[in-house]
Amino acid sequence: ARTEEELFHTFNVLHDSGRQLVMTSDRSPSELVGLEDRLGERFASGLVVALDPPELPVRRAILEKRARLDSVEASPDLLDEIAARVTTSVRALEAALIQVVAYASLRGEPPTPGLAAHLLRSLDSEPRREPCTVAAVLDATAQQFGLGVDAIVARDRRPAVAQARKVAMYLARELTAESLPAIGRGFGGRDHTTVLHAVRSVTTELARNPELALTVHSLRESLRTTH
Repeated sequence: ARTEEELFHTFNVLHDSGRQLVMTSDRSPSELVGLEDRLGERFASGLVVALDPPELPVRRAILEKRARLDSVEASPDLLDEIAARVTTSVRALEAALIQVVAYASLRGEPPTPGLAAHLLRSLDSEPRREPCTVAAVLDATAQQFGLGVDAIVARDRRPAVAQARKVAMYLARELTAESLPAIGRGFGGRDHTTVLHAVRSVTTELARNPELALTVHSLRESLRTTH
């Protein structure tokens, strides 16, 4: 509530001073469940447009930049293959690149377009019938790590539990349509900044830890198959 109060006043100050504000969301202002009405009205008062998934040249450029930032050796052909297959979102693009590179590293072979095609072939199948939920991610992650869901959503700070919690938050951000605050609520009422920190932490670790990347890949495929 305090965050929304601060956002409301910040919005008004910037708007009244003639500043241009650009805001993005994974849904329209009218569909932002749990948001104060006055904030939703402010957001809807301007120009609201839908953002389509990035086109091929943009996807290719995003992958090239991500590979450079993560110091990942990825051939132009590999980036072309991933960009052609992953069309949904920037998050999915970056996840696919990490997945392919980590898998190749674990096997001691270079990441090739053929390997990318093999690993990403499930993206060519029919879309899942039901949306993935935070609860489903928690269940799958708990089972994968041999933990209980209660431990993950509690304040348990044991390293194994903390790692599972971060992975679950990462996958919830990638696979569900929930906002960061909503994901935080699903993890025992945690703040959205905690979720964001977990997502960034896992993203960095995936590029350096092939075993973790395979674990995340296994969970991702399992959740995509069942939802």
